[in-house]
Amino acid sequence: MALTKAVESITDWTAVAQNAVGESAVLDCSGHYETMLAIQAFLDSTTAHDGTRFIVQVSSATSGDEDWHTLVQFLLLVGTANSENITDNPLSSGSTTISVASTTGYDADTAIYIGIEDGTLADSEICLLVWSLTLQIHLLQSKMGQLMNTLKIQLCIIKQLVK
Repeated sequence: MALTKAVESITDWTAVAQNAVGESAVLDCSGHYETMLAIQAFLDSTTAHDGTRFIVQVSSATSGDEDWHTLVQFLLLVGTANSENITDNPLSSGSTTISVASTTGYDADTAIYIGIEDGTLADSEICLLVWSLTLQIHLLQSKMGQLMNTLKIQLCIIKQLVK
């Protein structure tokens, strides 16, 4: 049997309030040779946050909840989101430059991931910031789709890979 590569989405962007619990759908990996899980998240509030605990659990059982065990857990997103409204609204598809009122807090010396939050949460994206200068933020890749509603850029981002 030839190996093939596939991508599956477990859970779309989901807003989880601070001090609340969010649970994703379950992914059956029994037919996979290898599975890699990419977790993407960002804070969307400027309220101080003690961190979000991510717990990835696995089970070899075909049914029931009693055999789950923790594969990995980590605490991230500690602090306060650096929120900046995007001034060129709507932000068109394919954009690599974003106009903002201030680039304070966006460190141009190191590439960082930023979350672009759309008023429709499912349309939000994570992009790689490569540099900022004179009220503009520049991205490595162009945006996937046009974002239209109230847009905010969030600085506190994670992209965690679990293998």
